[in-house]
Amino acid sequence: MTENIGRLIKIASINLSRELDKYTKQFELTGSQMTILDFLARNQTKLVVQKDIEDEFYLKPSTVSVLLGRMEKKGFINREVSPVDKRQRYIKLTAKASDLTEIIQAYTMKDHQRMTEDLSEQELLILTRFLKKVGGISE
Repeated sequence: MTENIGRLIKIASINLSRELDKYTKQFELTGSQMTILDFLARNQTKLVVQKDIEDEFYLKPSTVSVLLGRMEKKGFINREVSPVDKRQRYIKLTAKASDLTEIIQAYTMKDHQRMTEDLSEQELLILTRFLKKVGGISE
């Protein structure tokens, strides 16, 4: 009998989220907040708005709004009103968050290596295509 792929993906997702949340707790972050900080750190040369985060992580506006509000309250980000369009608020890392960017990137790289170390290039390519396909992520 074939394994239920959806069930396996859900279990993997839950376990990865638990591991990430456990790690990020020491920084008073959730795993979701850490991934947003990582995204902001990788895009510091751009003017990032909430919509960019919604699009990157396939999240609802209300979810991102709550996440950003909590991150701002904890001092990890600032939201600055655009001088061009008062409706837009740019999201910037604070010094507190910037201090964590190297730690976050090192963890992300180590976690990626852990998950892929036993996969061949071909297996990794197939897995990546599969996850994008079932996740509705366009190439």
